[in-house]
Amino acid sequence: MVVYLFLRDFCSCFAFTITFLIIFIYPTLTTIKKIDLENLEYKSNIKNETGFDNKTEKLFWFIHISDTHLNKFHPETIEKFEYFVSEFIPKINPSFVIHTGDITDAKSTSNLRYKNQQNIEEWIIYKNILEKYNLSSPQKWLDIRGNHDSSAIYDLYDPNNFYYRYSSLTEYLNQTQRNPVNQFLFSFDFGQYQFISLDFNPYPHISSPIGFFSFVSESMLQKLESFLNQTQANQTILFMHHPTFLHQYYPKEFLQFPLNAQNNSIRHLSSKYSILALLNGHIHQKGMYSRLSKNQNSKETLELEVGDLKKKSNFRIFAIDNDVFSFEDFDINDIDFSSQSITSQKSNEKKPKQKALIVVTNPKNARFITYNEPLNLIKKSQYIRVLIFPNNWDNVASVSCYIDGKKNPLEMKQVEKNHPLFVTKWDPQLCCDKGLHNLNIVVKNSNGEIIAEKSHSFSIDGTVKQIKPTYWNAAQKLELYQFIWSLLLFFFFLFVVGLGLVPQIVKFILKKIQIYDKFNQKMSQTIFEKPSFKSYLLLPFNHLIFNIWKYSLIPFKDFIFNFLSGIFLLFGPVSIGKMIGEDFGIAFLWGCYIDSHFISYSLPAYHALVFLSFAYFPSINTQAFASLYHLIQKKNKLYKWISLFLLLVSFFSIIMSLMIFTFVYYQGYLIIGVLTSFSLFWSSLLCLILDFRSLLKIYFSKSKSD
Repeated sequence: MVVYLFLRDFCSCFAFTITFLIIFIYPTLTTIKKIDLENLEYKSNIKNETGFDNKTEKLFWFIHISDTHLNKFHPETIEKFEYFVSEFIPKINPSFVIHTGDITDAKSTSNLRYKNQQNIEEWIIYKNILEKYNLSSPQKWLDIRGNHDSSAIYDLYDPNNFYYRYSSLTEYLNQTQRNPVNQFLFSFDFGQYQFISLDFNPYPHISSPIGFFSFVSESMLQKLESFLNQTQANQTILFMHHPTFLHQYYPKEFLQFPLNAQNNSIRHLSSKYSILALLNGHIHQKGMYSRLSKNQNSKETLELEVGDLKKKSNFRIFAIDNDVFSFEDFDINDIDFSSQSITSQKSNEKKPKQKALIVVTNPKNARFITYNEPLNLIKKSQYIRVLIFPNNWDNVASVSCYIDGKKNPLEMKQVEKNHPLFVTKWDPQLCCDKGLHNLNIVVKNSNGEIIAEKSHSFSIDGTVKQIKPTYWNAAQKLELYQFIWSLLLFFFFLFVVGLGLVPQIVKFILKKIQIYDKFNQKMSQTIFEKPSFKSYLLLPFNHLIFNIWKYSLIPFKDFIFNFLSGIFLLFGPVSIGKMIGEDFGIAFLWGCYIDSHFISYSLPAYHALVFLSFAYFPSINTQAFASLYHLIQKKNKLYKWISLFLLLVSFFSIIMSLMIFTFVYYQGYLIIGVLTSFSLFWSSLLCLILDFRSLLKIYFSKSKSD
């Protein structure tokens, strides 16, 4: 029976986890399977009756980079950025470049991960590199602030707000009174394309780790919607630093946090106005692609985060061809574009293999087709179209095309000399009528060696290839701010109230009516009874009653300490430290107070969630099992080993939590652990002390049954 009870507890936790994943996570991974090409919302401004042809008109491309983190303490970051600008941009020759923030690293020292301080030297280096390669104008380079570019800054006109002095957009931004929402229009013979920058970094901006989320005000959304209402552009693309799952919306009352901005948000406007794509950085992860929608019934918009240039060496080439949007990700370490090597490159690093970059514009990759582009052009197109950017045009001798493994009899031909567009004729309805198909492009040099290769799945009937589900794909689809607060409040009421307060109230009532001892005796007997068929039928009810009894065994004084640690966590200060320069601030779960300013940050709420999950719950569970063993130890020794196992898990979990809290907050605010994570530290320490009491109870105290 003891094994049965333990397994029952384990199975209930497992069932709870699976239910949680099904309710909250699985819906974020599901998406549309096929696009109805007869009901596309996109109305093309381009007159095109024959689909994709063999001309270079109606085509342009641009580059997206992010998170360069230029750091004066780490010159290799500066060297890599200049290498990319000097070697890659001239060969790709984009219409413009978009940099989505964290231009500089803004670190106060070389060895502290989080402590931020704006360094003018890094901004001067950035500006000089752009000017050196003739990129320091809004026509060639669009940049936006990231959280590192904004950290330790009080307000818009703070003298340390160097972005507004050294950005490629300095003159333009000063003309707009440094508005956080700005419109950039690029006009071509075949139409106009709108790019809107969204700077959601708050003021004052507290140093990391708390300053991680972005803030979207109602006025920002109104400004964005005014641009979207007025434009006659062929396509609109939004770019920002933070992914939408890290957005917080204001003004909001504290109790409204879990109801975060469902009807008026970036996602809502993207769906409403058929935005082509949202571009961002910040998380530094490769392959963060997701389809976002306001709700299950609305059209989806692509949110595309590019990996960082600093460590992962990632950049992305976008192409808009006849208003169809395509892109490919690249790693500069895998490409031989250099006329000179990077001195910081390790000597044992493998040499780059690719000597050309390939971006297929038709047929488009089936993972990223949307309702917001003229996909019907693919079905009636006459040519496969590919952009090829070689390190040297002399290296390109032949370009071959394979469909489902079969080579196209016609080689791809370059449309114009030194132009990257290559085409070959095809009949999509003859070879690829239904479902997904594979396209493979192979570029060879005069020696017959492959210098570049690219393949992807496509469809001409609107079939969508699902984006591979990952942790970050799931996170992208969540409103994380809403999710964290909802989960935090749920766990607080479940663990602190449900497992702590409720059993003590039940115990108090049963003692008042003088039946608690009888209830205690009856429940302790059931532990050693063989489970009956009826007990299986009443499993949920029996499990509830057993757990109420189990947690009621925790001594009242221990319960008081548990309860106070939970309350202190919710309402006490999370951190006290130097949050902007040398100025001290106090952080609570709902926000920070610094220099008479209040601003809401939700990262402490995430840390509180970690505490409840990995410190509070293991501790209170250990105390309950230790109290249970103390009651029945003469009858069964198995509970001793179960209690010791849970105690070991609890010790390890709490110590890990303490180390994380202390390290993270110390790195950010330079205060020793006791003050660094304050309520998190002391609440975790209290759980650890109560665990030691449980250990003493298991080994040294006498059983109540003696």
